[in-house]
Amino acid sequence: MSDSGAEKFEKLFGPEFGHGKPFDLGRLRTALEALGSPQLKLPPIVHFAGTNGKGSTIAFMRTLAWGMKLKVHSFVKPHLFELRTL
Repeated sequence: MSDSGAEKFEKLFGPEFGHGKPFDLGRLRTALEALGSPQLKLPPIVHFAGTNGKGSTIAFMRTLAWGMKLKVHSFVKPHLFELRTL
C-alpha cells in the first residue's frame, strides 16, 4: 500500500511542519474576531500560488486591472519552507 500525500509530507517535514501540534486555526479566528474581523472588510482578492510563473502572471493581471482603472496591490513571498537533504 502506498503512502498518502499527507503521510509522505509528514515523513519529510514532520507533523504539521515540525512543531508537533495539530493544525488548528482557532487561535487565529479568535484574534481576528477580537480585531473586528478585518478580513471581511477587504476588497476582492486574487491569490496566485504555485512553483513557477507567479511573477509574470501577476504582472499580466496587474496590467489588465490597471487598464480597467482598478487599484492593484501585490505581496510576493518566496516560499514557506525549503527541503534540505542530509
